[in-house]
Amino acid sequence: MPSIAEFLGMWITINWGDHNPPHIHIKAGEFMATMTIKDAKLLSGFLPSSKLKILQKWVRLHHDDLMDNWKLAQEQKPLHKIEGL
Repeated sequence: MPSIAEFLGMWITINWGDHNPPHIHIKAGEFMATMTIKDAKLLSGFLPSSKLKILQKWVRLHHDDLMDNWKLAQEQKPLHKIEGL
């Protein structure tokens, strides 16, 4: 799972060749979750509300960069780092 961002104790990854819908994987301490790129909704897992709100803002700000990385991941190509908040 290539890491694309690390900030505020959260690690964000996208898997190569992962299933739809386009999403990211988040690890924040003992919590793990997946979130859609399109609308920043949790698909699975749990995040504390403070981390969830920050991450939703980040996903909305970086939607295009995240989708570019999703497309690269589908092609098994190297992903780009994205700046945190």
